[in-house]
Amino acid sequence: MKEALYQATVSTFEELGFLFPLMEDEEPTATDDTWIHVNVAYHGNENGNLVVSFQNGVITTMAENMLDDVGEDEELILDVAGELGNVICGNVLPFVFGDQAVFNLDAPRFEEADNAIEPEASTKVEFEEGSVELKFYRDK
Repeated sequence: MKEALYQATVSTFEELGFLFPLMEDEEPTATDDTWIHVNVAYHGNENGNLVVSFQNGVITTMAENMLDDVGEDEELILDVAGELGNVICGNVLPFVFGDQAVFNLDAPRFEEADNAIEPEASTKVEFEEGSVELKFYRDK
């Protein structure tokens, strides 16, 4: 499942924003340690949520690549973060539950993961502009 999270994130960033992950021996150059957290709940054959945390530099670059000139427009950057959270979640679910499973996604909420609950899977994807961290939860 960790690989599914990683691959869904990489393909989303490559296809929608033309950002490519760093190689294993490369280090990100991001200096801003501000994060935007997107929590997307899913309901259907199974229930749970995916929390995607974007380091500010990577989400700002994605917004610029997707929408052109966003400048410092925080609302547009949040819209892009929410949309990316939805797309990544939608791409992960078939990997985890199969192509025949049907799900509905709630509107993204901008909140961190509950650190008291252990995710079923987690991963981190490094880009030059910053990191994206993912935590996948399945309701028990």
